[in-house]
Amino acid sequence: MKWLTISELRRKLNLPETTVRRYIQEYGAYIQQKKQGHMIVVAPDSVEVIREIRKCHIDHGMTKEQVEEYLANRHTMSLVIAQDDKEKGVTVAEVLDDMQKMKKLISKLVEENMKLRNELEQRDRKLEEKIESIHQLLESSQNQKKKTWWKWFK
Repeated sequence: MKWLTISELRRKLNLPETTVRRYIQEYGAYIQQKKQGHMIVVAPDSVEVIREIRKCHIDHGMTKEQVEEYLANRHTMSLVIAQDDKEKGVTVAEVLDDMQKMKKLISKLVEENMKLRNELEQRDRKLEEKIESIHQLLESSQNQKKKTWWKWFK
C-alpha cells in the first residue's frame, strides 16, 4: 500500500494544502497517518474519510463537533503501529482487545510469580533449618572432640 503525501492528497482531492493539513490535524484519529522523515503521509484508505469531512463542512455546514460525532458513528479510530520495519493499521478496538488479553496474561503471570515466591520461601526456611541442625551437630561433635579420651568413660 503506497501512502500518499500531502501534495498527492491535495491534487487527488482538489483541495488547498492548508485544508488537507487542517483536516489531518483536527480529525487525525480517523485518518491513518504517519511521519515519514519530516513529511506526513496518509493511507489511501483515508482519502474517502477526508472526502466525507469535506462534504460535512461544505455541503452540510457542520461544525467541527458535529463532524467529530459523524465520524465517530461511521468510522473507527485508527492507529498505525510500526513493528520490525512493517507498518500495520489497527483500530482502537483491536488495541483495546489486545490490551485486555495482555492484562489477563499479566494477572496470570503475577499469580504464578507469587506461587513460586511462596514455594521458594518455604524451601529457604527448610534449608535454613537443615543448615542450623548441621551447624549444631558440628558444634556438638567439636565439643566432644575437646574432651580428653579418659573423660569419655566417666
